Amino acid sequence: MFPVLSKFALINPDFNQSLKRTIFLTNTGFKWQLEGANQNAIEAALNEIDKWFDLLPGITNKLLRQTAITGVLSAEAVPSFELDSIETVQLIPVSKVRFKKEKIEGKNGGVRYRFAPYQNLENGTQLALNEEIYTYEPLETNEDSPYGIPPAIAAIKSMYSQSRGMENLEKSTSKWPLLGFLSVVMSKFKPAPGTDLKNIQTLQKEFLQKSAKEIEKSIESGLLVGSDGTKIDHHSIASEKSSGLRDVMQVIEEQLSSGMDTDLFILGRPTSVTETYAKVSSKLFLMKGENIRHPVKNFLEKTLTLHLRMKGFRFTRLRASWKEGRPLNPEDDALARKTNEEAEKLRTERLISLYNEGVIDLNTLAKEHGLEKAQGKGISKNALSAILRSLGIDPLSQEVQDLVNTYEHHSKRNERVAGGSQEPDFISSDENDEELDNEFQKKRAF
Repeated sequence: MFPVLSKFALINPDFNQSLKRTIFLTNTGFKWQLEGANQNAIEAALNEIDKWFDLLPGITNKLLRQTAITGVLSAEAVPSFELDSIETVQLIPVSKVRFKKEKIEGKNGGVRYRFAPYQNLENGTQLALNEEIYTYEPLETNEDSPYGIPPAIAAIKSMYSQSRGMENLEKSTSKWPLLGFLSVVMSKFKPAPGTDLKNIQTLQKEFLQKSAKEIEKSIESGLLVGSDGTKIDHHSIASEKSSGLRDVMQVIEEQLSSGMDTDLFILGRPTSVTETYAKVSSKLFLMKGENIRHPVKNFLEKTLTLHLRMKGFRFTRLRASWKEGRPLNPEDDALARKTNEEAEKLRTERLISLYNEGVIDLNTLAKEHGLEKAQGKGISKNALSAILRSLGIDPLSQEVQDLVNTYEHHSKRNERVAGGSQEPDFISSDENDEELDNEFQKKRAF
């Protein structure tokens, strides 16, 4: 949307530094998880993902850079001609993407509109982008607008001001040394007797030019010699006299820092900050990076899912997660992990005590720890029924009922009693009673 930001990212020192640190800290690498496939397929898929990244070195950094500068991830997964893989990834310039409102009519007569992406071509035409392989994911947008907002858009004016300030400084330093400049007042030029008055001015000018060259050579040698009547003064432009320029440049830097949403501390400026402020500033910078790298993860998940399916892999879903980066405050992070582990241990002990007291069942305990259900290998009721019948014992007898009530978990027993049934349930299961009974009888015959 703003091509000038891409240029400033190359030539503006502060923006360039902020961008490099963002990419460096956010690109921690990926961990991949394949769901709905056996172990052999998972290992083969992970190897295929590694091969794909080897063929596209630096692709993650490119996507992060584009998102950090423009506020948008705009990229297209390019399939091979044989349609058996994703061959490469093409970054579509954000400044060349345009959206058109397209009308969509439903089967019930309803109408709504969507923004469809197009790419402006060099010949003046527009190419519709295939959203099955193309992704335009902005970090932020204005109301009713699909276009992303560049994170550093508020810093553009400050970048121009900083650039003009540096140009003025360069002009000044090219004229005057950093330590100051010399002021030399020569003795009055005395022309030779009989000199034409019309030529005196020209001769005086030549005299000053010749003297200036001689003084310049003398300065380089460290020795300056003058005749009686020559006045030499040194004027410093450092310290107090240059403080005005320094103050102006500092204000510009502060405005630039605010516009980029990057603290001067992150940029290495010698500002007097406390340790607490430094930690908070670092955390905020990393949190901003989390927001920037989210579209990158989404795009690579989408692209590699398509790549693996084109390669013939069968699975339900491919998930990506960023690896843990290098901590900025290792001691504090280690203390936080220890505290979280202790809290989780206390929570687990409390849930287990609730299970032992019959307040919750085993499946509830498993769900509280992130599992779908308990993975216990206890014997099913129908299997127990088949075993009892093979032994000549009636599964519905009072003896069996007392046995089940003795070893059944409290919560299950309470549920059954509250439901009005005093008989052990050997019927409700997915297993076939007769089949189990027959199998058991066969084994018993041997």
